[in-house]
Amino acid sequence: MWKQKAKKKKVVTYEIAIIPSDGSAARTYGDITMGRVLLAVLLLCGSVALISTLVIALTPVRTWLPGYGDAERYRKLLLENQMRLDSISGRLMQFEVYSRKLRAVLGGLSDSAEKGESPTPTRTKTSDGVRPNLPSDFYTAMNGAEPTTFLGYLVRGTPSQPFRRERSHYGIDIATASNEPIGALADGTVLFADWTMDYGYTVIISHSTYISFYKHCNYLLVRDGERVLKGQIIALTGNTGRESSAPHLHLEIWKNGIPQDPEIYLSH
Repeated sequence: MWKQKAKKKKVVTYEIAIIPSDGSAARTYGDITMGRVLLAVLLLCGSVALISTLVIALTPVRTWLPGYGDAERYRKLLLENQMRLDSISGRLMQFEVYSRKLRAVLGGLSDSAEKGESPTPTRTKTSDGVRPNLPSDFYTAMNGAEPTTFLGYLVRGTPSQPFRRERSHYGIDIATASNEPIGALADGTVLFADWTMDYGYTVIISHSTYISFYKHCNYLLVRDGERVLKGQIIALTGNTGRESSAPHLHLEIWKNGIPQDPEIYLSH
């Protein structure tokens, strides 16, 4: 029985010669196999991949990659939208509180607002501002001492926009400087003192059958449920709310759910 010897596979080797252009001696590299070439290529590719990964991960070069900044931009947009949503929710809650209190006070504006009749206004000239000139049924009996901050007039300023029921302008505008003190028209109880989106800082006071509104204030000095006296400083004038374009006081007076012309109840 003949035993056939396995033939040993011959390994092919290569030799690379580098010949300088200046005619100096050539350098040769021998014993190069295909396996060694493949291993060298793999090591080179791996090194390039590792270095590229480190450069992208640890340097600002990553921001040059297409689409890289989208995730961060979307995250910022998401946060901004969330903040806007929170702001809108807060404003809606404030508006709901304002609307609920207003409905409770006025019962909603009905056809009776179109039927309201007002007496002829009487005016006198004063040098220090617009003064209340109220009928006897405007007052509410209040117990207690005079307020420490007191004005003998409503506010320093000049009436600029009149009462216009047909245009849904249910009060008058009194042009003033910013931060002028506002005195309460008469004794009463604060029904609302807070921010509203359209009218800015607003105070609503109940005086028996009358309700007075003071809108677009810059700063409030009273709070809900507080008892105030005639002339007590309740706020400072300003230019707040979407419906305001310059410092002024928007004053409204309602009687039994019907808007009245405030000029009737003022002297200036």
